[in-house]
Amino acid sequence: GPCECLRGELRPPNFPSLLSHPLDTDSDASSESNIVSDGLRGARLSSYWQSAAQLRGEVDCAAVDERAAQLAETSRLVQFAAQLSAAKNVIVMIGAGVSVASGIPDFRTPGTGLYSQLQEYNLPFPEAIFDIDFFQDNPAPFYRLCTELWPGNFSPTYAHYFLKLLHDKAKLRRVYSQNIDSLECAAGLPAEKLVAAHGNFDSAHVVGGNHSVPIECLEEALKHGEEGWRGLEAKFGGLVKPSITFFGEALPERFRALLHDDFDACDLLIVMGTSLKVRPFNLLIGFVGDNVPRLLVNREPVGEAETFCAPGGFDFSGQRDVFLRGECDEGVRQLADLVGWKSTLDALADAHASERRADSAH
Repeated sequence: GPCECLRGELRPPNFPSLLSHPLDTDSDASSESNIVSDGLRGARLSSYWQSAAQLRGEVDCAAVDERAAQLAETSRLVQFAAQLSAAKNVIVMIGAGVSVASGIPDFRTPGTGLYSQLQEYNLPFPEAIFDIDFFQDNPAPFYRLCTELWPGNFSPTYAHYFLKLLHDKAKLRRVYSQNIDSLECAAGLPAEKLVAAHGNFDSAHVVGGNHSVPIECLEEALKHGEEGWRGLEAKFGGLVKPSITFFGEALPERFRALLHDDFDACDLLIVMGTSLKVRPFNLLIGFVGDNVPRLLVNREPVGEAETFCAPGGFDFSGQRDVFLRGECDEGVRQLADLVGWKSTLDALADAHASERRADSAH
């Protein structure tokens, strides 16, 4: 067509082939320098094409700009993969988006997020289900939610297995998780490598006191509905809940104990599947050193400096911060492929899935 003819006539020397073909990280994963070089040339070629197009009117300048931007993002992701290969103290911060592929909804996506689905509980406001004062007045909605989210009802995702892979590769300092589903450890991550910033179902206690209750007692009680949890309340002298951090409660001591040493030592930060709206968890992205590479894997950019609630927000226009748009599972697959770990990640996920199926059969 005329557009192809124009491209042929105006093609400058050493024109990168990536500009005229879809990105294929599989085929180019072993040629990092070529991808980086092509990405850096993309912006200059965009300007060249636009000038030609304005004269000939035969090239979609917006498409050229988009292609150049894709190349620039690809080159930066490759650079981040190289930095991951060299890193020794990686911290990963994760939110509900990491567990979406397992069937657990995230919190804030309109229509499908957990808060949108909570209308059936007749709550005064969606967040009330995690409000300690509301729970003490009306625990039934939270207990019902517990039965749906209880560990064992869902399986880990590729993103969870990627955390285990980072540990196996001796690169992981710690995972800081907002999630209460315990799927990180279900994927094989050792408990000492996890900070459950908002708690999880690993333990239970009496509200308003320090008395611990075996989590198995709460699990069994909830199987019997209101009669069960009211019986548990009578037995232990107060409402019993999993050690999940509600609004109005302090974060776990483990979070405070490890926070500063971990983030001082961090040499690479990965943030996945979070809106970065909940304090103080969201502030952690600014706790790493000024030169520490940071990657956000998310459906949309969040935590950007111009709108962030504190210093240390992302700047995706520079070379330090990288944004990888999309689902968390796809993002970790891309990253693992670039580092050369794709087959290992696949094997890890397949092996654990087979084990879980065998356990279920028994």
